[in-house]
Amino acid sequence: MSQNIVIVGGGMSGLASARFLAEDPNNNITIIEKSNEFGGLYTSTRSKDGYVFDHGSHTVLDTGVPELDSILFEDFKKDEWEIIEESLKETVYFLGEHTDNTVCPDARKLPADIYQKGLAEFMALKAPETEPKNLEEMLNATYGKTFADHLIRPIIEKFYQGDFKDLHPKMYKDFLPLSRIILFDTEMTNRLKQIPFFDDRIAWTHFKEGNSQIKKYFSKKGGVGVWPALLEEKVRKMGVKMMPNHAVKTVTHNNGEISGVVLEDGTTIQCDQLIWTIPAISFLQAANLPLPKAERPTVLQSLVYNFIFDKELLKDDHWIFNYDKDMDTFRVTLYPNLTTGPIGKAPHHMTVEVLKQPQDIPENIDDLWDSLFAEAVKMGLVSQDTNIIDRYCYAAPGARPIPTLNFKKAQSEQIQLAKDSFSNLKLYGRGNGSHFMNPLLREIWVDIKGIDVNPNERPAKALEAA
Repeated sequence: MSQNIVIVGGGMSGLASARFLAEDPNNNITIIEKSNEFGGLYTSTRSKDGYVFDHGSHTVLDTGVPELDSILFEDFKKDEWEIIEESLKETVYFLGEHTDNTVCPDARKLPADIYQKGLAEFMALKAPETEPKNLEEMLNATYGKTFADHLIRPIIEKFYQGDFKDLHPKMYKDFLPLSRIILFDTEMTNRLKQIPFFDDRIAWTHFKEGNSQIKKYFSKKGGVGVWPALLEEKVRKMGVKMMPNHAVKTVTHNNGEISGVVLEDGTTIQCDQLIWTIPAISFLQAANLPLPKAERPTVLQSLVYNFIFDKELLKDDHWIFNYDKDMDTFRVTLYPNLTTGPIGKAPHHMTVEVLKQPQDIPENIDDLWDSLFAEAVKMGLVSQDTNIIDRYCYAAPGARPIPTLNFKKAQSEQIQLAKDSFSNLKLYGRGNGSHFMNPLLREIWVDIKGIDVNPNERPAKALEAA
């Protein structure tokens, strides 16, 4: 028996859902996407001279599930993709210098007395008997108060100046890559990482140690945006109806069953199942359900600055995080380094991302060009005499809510209310509060396939055997 399935949101969650569901010829599938393109943060833009810049994500990672990967990457042509099988060089600029061996904060760079005090606290730590209630408790239980205050706190305060007791305990590793810190030399690190308690807290001293086995794909033709474009082409061929530039105004329902959606232009689409991949609060509003009480979340807006230079970049990193509070730069992507071949001749291109709360954004975002270039020079990425051949900037669509306790509580209540209200509703991706791509794709896969395993685990051996 055929069924009509409407998918709201044309990001990777929506495209992947459509791809999996379209294998059943009885499914009539429609994807509704508010913007004019599909892929969300996995899309790319081009400069007027043809240089490709990505909106947010830059590489495609395998999921660790061969059957799933064979579907997601089925149209990849080997000669059109760089395949990087070793750890990417993600590094950090912090405490006034570039640490070119890791993205993890290095406690050894703290003043000697603070480092020694923090180390004594850290080695005396024991696993907490109860789950930490907030970020402050979590950081103290994970690293000890000294390292929490002198190493991690200044990083988070670049983006959030409020009380850490108001932040979700997992904020430090869900919002920023701060799940581990460097404390020792290589020999001591290798010994301690054999103990699970320390392995969860201590980082390798170099990004090549503990080398990642995950394959990373980078398109030679057009940035990460080639991936959603290939998926879009595939699902179109499989009969999925694509509706860009449309948004849902109303979700119609009766007696706990969703019957359809009404678009802002008045179009009505009947459905037997609704898949919602954008925040659950927007579903509750469209379905006219009572919203749980919640404070307006604190958000960060991403500003994207794309540079094209006449001289080669001075670092070989893939990307660099900047945690210094007195600098606007958050993350830098050095595109020429994402190729496995030799660096080509000039021009050379680079993206600088800035995260700011709305009230801190200048009225004209072009005002940051000079300071961001000066920061790139200070970070050692380009020489002072480098010329900017071309540049353009924009505010990326959407905003990143800071995971406060209130926000996470409200988000959880919204998701649960939506799930409890309708039997023919599925929440995937951002609709289900998920944002890390690999677990998100596995989550959709196991739900559609009906496999009872934890999709957050990699390599997900249960999935491989399913």
